[in-house]
Amino acid sequence: MHNKSSDTATLSRTDACAGSNEVCENTPGEHECLCVEGFERVDGGCVDVEECSAAVSPCDEKATCTELDGSYQCDCNAGYNGDGILYCFDIDECVASVNGTILNPCNPDYAKCTNTDGGFECSCIGGYVRNKTVAWEEDAAENAAA
Repeated sequence: MHNKSSDTATLSRTDACAGSNEVCENTPGEHECLCVEGFERVDGGCVDVEECSAAVSPCDEKATCTELDGSYQCDCNAGYNGDGILYCFDIDECVASVNGTILNPCNPDYAKCTNTDGGFECSCIGGYVRNKTVAWEEDAAENAAA
């Protein structure tokens, strides 16, 4: 829906549309007030389109949509990487590396790292038991409890 105004000559004014987030499009004998991208006309004014509230999100299913003025932003959730719009893929924390050094979040001397969807799990290897958040050698755990 556009607001139209008629004249007998081509309008040369660019301030004919005084609302915020709208632009004036001059045509022979008239002009149209159009909303800028990211806004839509409601009750004679231009209001922000709430893309994140749409029935179908503009973001990947593993991303969070954030409303911005006249736009939106998609960010992959924790444990995922990507553009947030077309794709978010699982980060394999067990083999992720920086400058060739593997950043295994589990201590490989005591635990095995298993990648999960959006995260990871550490499980103690033979001879070790889990004590709260770390794997301990069974004998050391028994001595610590005594």
